[in-house]
Amino acid sequence: MKADYILLQDRLKGEYKDAFQKVQMYSTSNLIGEDTESELMMELLDHMLMAQEEGKPVSTIVGDDIEGFCEIFFSEYKLGNRFVDFLKTLYRMAWIMLVFAILDLVIGDGALSGSDIGAIGAIVLGGLSGSLSILIIYLLIRPLVKKRKVNATALNAIYIVLLFASVIITCVLANRYSINVPAWVAVTLPTVYIVVYYIVNAVTNYKKNERRRR
Repeated sequence: MKADYILLQDRLKGEYKDAFQKVQMYSTSNLIGEDTESELMMELLDHMLMAQEEGKPVSTIVGDDIEGFCEIFFSEYKLGNRFVDFLKTLYRMAWIMLVFAILDLVIGDGALSGSDIGAIGAIVLGGLSGSLSILIIYLLIRPLVKKRKVNATALNAIYIVLLFASVIITCVLANRYSINVPAWVAVTLPTVYIVVYYIVNAVTNYKKNERRRR
C-alpha cells in the first residue's frame, strides 16, 4: 500500500504537494507505524486528489494550521498501537527464526551452531532491537527533543542515528557471543508464537467485522 501512495503522490501539484509532504514528515518524525501511516496517507491522498481536481484550495482539507491538522489526523495512533506494531514485528521475526530452525533440522545436526545463531541473531535480534528502540525513542527521547522545538528534519536525523546504532550494536553482540540452541526449541518457540498471534489476530478481526455488521 505504501508503494501505491508514493507513486500516486506525484499527481499532487503546488500547495497540495507541499501540504502532503509536511504531513508525511510529521508522520515520520512522530514514528507512526508503517501500516497505519500507509492507510492514513492513502486516505488523505484520495481526498487531496479529489479536491485538487475540483479546484479547491488545500485549506479545505488541512485548514490553516498544518501542525494542528496532523495532530488530529494521527491522534488515534497511541502507545497501544505501537505495542501492537511491536508484536507484529515479533511475528515476522518468528517466521525468520522458524525457517532457519527447520533448515537446521533438515540439513544440519539438530543443534544450531555458532554461525547459525549468529545469522539468526543478526536478523532477529537486530529487528527486535530496532522495534524496542522506536518504543524507547517515543516514550523517553521524543518528549525531550519536542520541548526544545527541534525541527522535523533534525528530529528524523536523531531518530535514524539512534535506531541504526541500536541495531548495529545488537548485531555485533549477537555475532560475537555464540550459543548452541537445540533445534526443537528453535522450532517450538516461534511456532507457538505464530499460532497464538494468528489466533488472536483472527479473533480480533472477527469481532471488528461483527461490530461493523451491527
